[in-house]
Amino acid sequence: MSLIDVAKTELLTIDFFSNIGNSKIAVFGFRCERVESINGAIKKITGSKWDKTQTERIGDISAYLAKNHQEADRLWNNIVDETKDKILPTVLHKLESSTFEPDTLSVILPSIKYDVVNLSLALVYQRYYQSEFFLRMLDIYKAGHIPCGWHGKPGKGHFLVY
Repeated sequence: MSLIDVAKTELLTIDFFSNIGNSKIAVFGFRCERVESINGAIKKITGSKWDKTQTERIGDISAYLAKNHQEADRLWNNIVDETKDKILPTVLHKLESSTFEPDTLSVILPSIKYDVVNLSLALVYQRYYQSEFFLRMLDIYKAGHIPCGWHGKPGKGHFLVY
């Protein structure tokens, strides 16, 4: 069995974008704030704060593994490569057949691809490190929304959702 089989099962069953733009976001067991428009979502999703927040959270996993589970940490690049080979093509096909305008999709696609790779890593490594951030991000995607930003300080804020 491949390292990413669990991630593959989780990520390939997501009905991406099924609730975007909905006037209500799904009810989660955690706080989220709705972004009102696709333009607002684009502004947040391409912002440096969102990128920094995600980079710090994936860095938490990497740092923990490097310190506590070096044998697992050495597989990091293999998992990234497998995700790009075995998961991303199917996800991209789903995303490209969405109702977004091509210009809009080309702007948000890099962030979503980054999320899919990070979610795959978080799912594979969850037996070592439970990332609340990425588990919540996964819930948002599963509900058909797009996590597009962060409000507040790292670890003490909440997701922005379109």
